[in-house]
Amino acid sequence: DLKPENILLDARGYAKLCDLGFARFVLTKSNTCVGTLEYMAPEMIDTPHAHDKMVDWWALGILAFELITGQVPWDDEAATDTMAQLAMIRSGQEKGIPSELLPSGSILIKDFIKQLLVVNEAQRMGRKRGGAEVREHTWFARAGFDFAALQAGTLPAPYTPPHKVVEKRLPDDFDDSQAPGSLYAEYTPDGTGWEAAF
Repeated sequence: DLKPENILLDARGYAKLCDLGFARFVLTKSNTCVGTLEYMAPEMIDTPHAHDKMVDWWALGILAFELITGQVPWDDEAATDTMAQLAMIRSGQEKGIPSELLPSGSILIKDFIKQLLVVNEAQRMGRKRGGAEVREHTWFARAGFDFAALQAGTLPAPYTPPHKVVEKRLPDDFDDSQAPGSLYAEYTPDGTGWEAAF
């Protein structure tokens, strides 16, 4: 469920996704209709709700739009119920991206968003070559974005959250020594350090 509320920043300013309750390993298509309404791709809204990983590229387009404009492209909070709101969002998707909300001088980011928010999933950016296709978009190239440094964890973040280290302790009214062993398994690091940022 990709949306700003589910993106946390670690101490270095690197984004971490949380709330993966709707995450699924899907080889073909899924027929669920779950998630944040404003971020749902057309193929998830339309019956039979058959969708694949392309809904994630759609959600990235919505996220980029919201980060640039401060609002999602399609929403109708005045709708009386969830189905009415979904119908309004789906109708808006067919009308196209409200590009008047995007900053006028941002041609490359507009193109990035437009290529992700293509209603026909077969023509959406990411369909042909997945993440490689998205990373090769001109917006990243012109900005000189270094994906290798990002993956290596050496790319300086544009923002590092201020934080102070607090002593880790449990609330006084909770004694973890009484937790049943069958419910809580002791974690033993495997030496790779994968969990260091969590």
